[in-house]
Amino acid sequence: PVAAASSLVNRDKVPPTFMLDEGCIELMHSGQTAGQAGANPYRVQIIDIKPIKNPQGGAADRHRLVISDGRHYMQAMLSRSLNPMIQRDGIRALSIVRIDNYI
Repeated sequence: PVAAASSLVNRDKVPPTFMLDEGCIELMHSGQTAGQAGANPYRVQIIDIKPIKNPQGGAADRHRLVISDGRHYMQAMLSRSLNPMIQRDGIRALSIVRIDNYI
C-alpha cells in the first residue's frame, strides 16, 4: 500500500525511493532521531491531514498528521514553517514524505 489505499503494489517492482521505511515509527518512539549520525531520513506515508486553527487567531494555523510506516502509525504535528509544503506543494493524504528531523 505505497501508492494508494485502493491499489495493491508488488513490493519487488516498486522503486526504492517510493518504499516506506517499515519500523521507523517504532524507532522514533524509542528515541532514535532521523538525521543522527548513521541514521537516514525516514520515508512515511501521510494517511490524514487536519488543519488545527490557532485559538489566538494571529499566528498561522498548524496541521495534525496521521503518518504510517506501513507497519505502525502515529499522530504528528507539522511545524508552522512547513505549512507551505501543504499550501503550495500539494502535500496531501496518501503522499509519501521524508522526515529529516523531528522532536
